[in-house]
Amino acid sequence: MSSTADQTTSVPEPLASDAPDERTDSTSAPAREPVRLRGLGAQFNKPDHGVYFDALCRAIETEPAMRNIALTGAYGTGKSSILGKVADTYRERVLEVALSTIGAKEDGDEAEADGRAAAWSETNRIQKEIVKQLLYRDDPSRTRGSRFRRISGFHKKHEIAGALAATGLMLVLLFLSGRGRLLVDVAPGNPLLTALAYLAVLIIVSVAIVWLRWATHSRVFLEKLSAGPATVSLSAHSISYFDQYMDEIVYYFEHSGRDIVIFEDLDRFDNAQIFETLRALNTLLNSSEQVKSRKRRIPRGTPKPAGPAPDVKFIYALRDSVFEKLADDELAGEEVKRANRTKFFDLVIPVVPFITHRNARDLMSEQMEGTGVTASLIGLAAKHVADQRLIINMRNEYDVFANRLLGTPNQIGGLDPDRLFAMILYKNVHMADFENIRLGTSDLDKLHRGWQELVEHCIDEQAAKIRELENRLALQDGTRVAERSKQLGARLQALATLVIPSGYDRSAQVVVGTRTFLRPEFGNPELWRAVAVGSDPVVLSGPPLGSSWQMQVTQLRTLLGDELDVDRWQREGRAELARDQLTATKNQGFLRHHSWQALHARPEFKISLAEESEPESFSQLTARLLRSALARDLVAAG
Repeated sequence: MSSTADQTTSVPEPLASDAPDERTDSTSAPAREPVRLRGLGAQFNKPDHGVYFDALCRAIETEPAMRNIALTGAYGTGKSSILGKVADTYRERVLEVALSTIGAKEDGDEAEADGRAAAWSETNRIQKEIVKQLLYRDDPSRTRGSRFRRISGFHKKHEIAGALAATGLMLVLLFLSGRGRLLVDVAPGNPLLTALAYLAVLIIVSVAIVWLRWATHSRVFLEKLSAGPATVSLSAHSISYFDQYMDEIVYYFEHSGRDIVIFEDLDRFDNAQIFETLRALNTLLNSSEQVKSRKRRIPRGTPKPAGPAPDVKFIYALRDSVFEKLADDELAGEEVKRANRTKFFDLVIPVVPFITHRNARDLMSEQMEGTGVTASLIGLAAKHVADQRLIINMRNEYDVFANRLLGTPNQIGGLDPDRLFAMILYKNVHMADFENIRLGTSDLDKLHRGWQELVEHCIDEQAAKIRELENRLALQDGTRVAERSKQLGARLQALATLVIPSGYDRSAQVVVGTRTFLRPEFGNPELWRAVAVGSDPVVLSGPPLGSSWQMQVTQLRTLLGDELDVDRWQREGRAELARDQLTATKNQGFLRHHSWQALHARPEFKISLAEESEPESFSQLTARLLRSALARDLVAAG
C-alpha cells in the first residue's frame, strides 16, 4: 500500500496490480503449478468444538425437558460447524432451517386492499419462510397425506413395479371371473402359448400405464383436479402462517420422523418476537397427541429403543445481542433485557471465540506461511481481521493473485508479497471501493491524486526556497545581523527602564563615541557595529538631567549576554543560510523519491486542496479520505 514519486518517471496508480499486463503472451509463459485453494465451509474441529457438541448431544438424548436450546456466540465462532456435526450425527432426525433472507414487504395500501395486511409483518414473513422449508424440504414420500403436492422426480423402478403389480392383479381377477377366456381361446390346448399371451398383455398394459404416469407426472393432481402444486399464502381470516398451516406442521412432525429442528440466521432480523412464536409452536407440538403417539423412524440396522418417541427439540444458532433490541418494548430496563434471553430457551450454550484480535496473528501467520509476507504486516493486519473464514479467504485470493502477478515475465515493477497482500487486505475490507479503482473513483484514487498534488506543490515550494537562499547568499544577506540587532535592541530598551525614571525611558538614548542613537534606533545594526569596533564607553542616558549610566563594552556584553561580534553574526548568518539551503535540497530529493510510509511521517509538508481550507499533511489527508483504520494503518506502514 505504498507508492514512490520520481520527477523523471510517471507515478504508478495505486493498486494497479489488480490486473496483469494485457500484452503478456500467455502461450510463452512457463507452466505454473495449480493453485490449491482452501474451503470456507464449516468444519468441525473437535479440540475447539467438542465441548459444545457433547453438551448438545446430552441435551438431545438425556434431557427431555430441554426443548428450546440456544447456541450463542459472535459470527465466526464455529456455531455452524457444531450444528453441522449435530446434523450429521442425527441425520434422519434433523431438519435444518436457514433464513438468510425473507420476502420483501408489500406496499401497505396494496396489502390492505386484498385483506392480507397481517401477512406482511416481519414476524409473519419469517414464519412464512419457516413454513415453506418445513413443508417443502423432505421427500414427498415421507408425508403422503399433505395437501401440498410438490414436484418430485419420476421413479422408474417404483412405477414399473407398480404397473406390473396392478396389471397382474387385473389379469388374475379377469381370469377368475371368467372374462379372461378370450386369451385362453387364442391357443386352445396349448398352455405355453396361453401363458405367452397373458405375458404379452401384462407387458403392453404395464408399459401403457408407465407411459401415462410419466406423461402426467407433476402435471395433473387427480385429488383436487388442479394444474399445479399448492402455494403457501395467508388468508384474510388467519393471524399468522403458523396458525394457517398448523395442521400441516403437526402432520409433518407426526410422519416425517424429524424431531430436531436447527434454526440458523434468525438473528439477522433483530426480531425477538419470532422466538416467542417458535417457543409457542414447540410447546404445541410436544403437547399434541398426534406427535406424542407418532412412530419413531429408526435407521436400518439400529436396535429399536424402548419408550415413547422423543420430544421435538428446536436448536437456535444466534448472537446474544439480538435480545438487546426488543421488538415492541423499547423502554424496557436493563434487567428486563438481560432476562429476555433466558425466558425463550430451556438451555443456553455459549460458544467461546477461539480467535480474537489478540491471537489472530498466530492464525494469520500460519495461513500465510510460505508466501513471503513479512511478520510486521501480518501483525498489523491481524489487529483488524479476527475472522477465521476471512483469513482463509484472503490466503486463497493471495494465492490466485500471486500466481498471476508474482514471478511472471512481465511482473509489475515494485510489486512484492507485502504490497500484494496489502492489496488483498484492502479488497476484502472495502470490496466496493476496490471495484471503484478500475473507474478511478475509489478513496485510494482520491488519496493518490491528493498525494500527487501535495508532492508537486512541496517540490515547487522547496525549489523556490532554494533560489531565495542562493540569492541571499550571493548578496551577502544581512538578515542574521538585522535579527540579532533587533533582539539586542529590545534587551537594551528593557535595561533603560531600570536606569531612567519611569515615564522618561521613552526618551532614552545611547551615546557611543561621537554618535548618538535614540530609543527607536536601539535595533539599528549600525549601533551594534559601533559598539563592536569601538573602545569608547557606552553611555545610556535620558531626562531628567543626571539620569545616565556609563559602562564599558565588556560590561554591556555581560549585561546583554552576547559577544556583540557583528562579523561573527555575519558568518553565523551565512552558515545558517547554507544549512537551510542544504535542508531544502534534501527535502526536494526526498519528495522526488519517497514511499507513502516515509511521507506519512513528515507532517511539515502540507497543501490546501480546496479554497479557504486549512493546509493538510499527507497523514491528515489519509485520515480524512480513508474510511477504515486498517486502510490508514496500511498507508502508514508503507
